[in-house]
Amino acid sequence: MICATVGDMKKLIENAKDDDVLVFQIYSENQPDVLRFSSEIADASTLTADHKFGQQTTDGDRNVIRIKLALDLEPV
Repeated sequence: MICATVGDMKKLIENAKDDDVLVFQIYSENQPDVLRFSSEIADASTLTADHKFGQQTTDGDRNVIRIKLALDLEPV
């Protein structure tokens, strides 16, 4: 598996406006049609990130940005 990069994320949102709303949906690799977690509307106050240097990944040691967000664990 190749790690997703900041460049990959930028490509996904490159045409988005600053006031567009983020909705996060997470699926299982083993069951790509099964929604695991969802946020109806991401709350900006719960969106944080930190930067970790030299973390072990499937691509070897890489700098990692960890995005943290409170999600709706019971999607409808």
